[in-house]
Amino acid sequence: MFDIPIIYFTPTDVMIPRVDRKCIVMACEGIKRSGGNIKLISLYTKIKTTEIKNTNILDLYAVKNKFKYKVINTIFLYQNSTSRLIAYLFTIERFLRYSHYSYIEARKNKEGLIFYSKNYSFNLFFIFLKRYFKNIKLVFELHYPPKSLIRKYILNKMDLINTNTETLKYDIKANNIIKNKNIISTHQGINIDMIESIRVERNEAKIKLKLDIKYKYIVYTGKVIRNSLEVEYIMDLSNGLNIDTQILIVGGQKDIVDYYKGWCENRKYNNVKFIGYVSPVEVYYYQFAADVLISYYESGLILNRYRSPGKLFEYMASKSPIISADYPSIREVLKDKVNCLLIEPDNIRKLSESVRWLLMHPDEGEKLALRAYKDVIHYTWDKRGKYILENINKISN
Repeated sequence: MFDIPIIYFTPTDVMIPRVDRKCIVMACEGIKRSGGNIKLISLYTKIKTTEIKNTNILDLYAVKNKFKYKVINTIFLYQNSTSRLIAYLFTIERFLRYSHYSYIEARKNKEGLIFYSKNYSFNLFFIFLKRYFKNIKLVFELHYPPKSLIRKYILNKMDLINTNTETLKYDIKANNIIKNKNIISTHQGINIDMIESIRVERNEAKIKLKLDIKYKYIVYTGKVIRNSLEVEYIMDLSNGLNIDTQILIVGGQKDIVDYYKGWCENRKYNNVKFIGYVSPVEVYYYQFAADVLISYYESGLILNRYRSPGKLFEYMASKSPIISADYPSIREVLKDKVNCLLIEPDNIRKLSESVRWLLMHPDEGEKLALRAYKDVIHYTWDKRGKYILENINKISN
């Protein structure tokens, strides 16, 4: 049992479901299940009328091991606006509200307190607060290298840095980007117990989702935004597929889904179906129903070298064959022709060939899928939580 309170400050409103926000909630549950005294602090923002929101974080993400959380109201409703001014005002408001809350908590918890976050801005106040409250320890979850001197300054003031991949940890150390020596790495994770409690076989999942079992389904679950090359690459697979195969794209708000439906109609991609937003739990059933799961980030983004996508571990736990774009951090978890097929980015021909090969060789695909499931056991939220607590305990002592 780790008794020192850990307060996780989220960068935004986790009640609006996204994969990254689900990862935050699942990470907190993993820390709680590992004996940590965790409390999640989120913001409350208004949303588009077409978007779905839940007022109970634990119910939304099917959290079984309940932990404390608090939602702080905001005035500047960034989620409901594309205005840069509103975004700027929201950032200021978030800084002020989190500063106020952290000060109150620092005064209450004189024997020890951990602030955990992955956002730079409000850590400036945490650093200031630490000068007067020596009981505070700061933990930062880093997802890509710092780009500015102020970010490097903030990281060097942290008591512990948790990078989300070994590649990022290596680059930070090898290039002497920051002087902080307390650096660990943990990928995102999966709750295997929860997955097994809802698991059904592939055809049963298709029936549950009202999908025709005579079809084979290529499935993508995750972020669907306008002008996403990843989504467009997957849609472009349409031309090379047999008539008994369909592409399902799960995710995205109504306006984005309508945009891509028109995109497909213009290109006569009749075997592409957009499911749109579904609840976080329902996403798993689409992954169970998949004959092939695809994650295919386009090149050109610095984040690609350091990605640890939450859906990757969901894919591995689904027992469905996986095709993924080949990036250094992805190779830390996935191995080509061992537990998946890794494809060079931006190669639609190779992607199409790999999809067809898996559909033509289902037994080989099942071998890859079962190995991925075996490997994902090493990446549970509980193991991640335990490792984080062990390292927090070191800096606390």
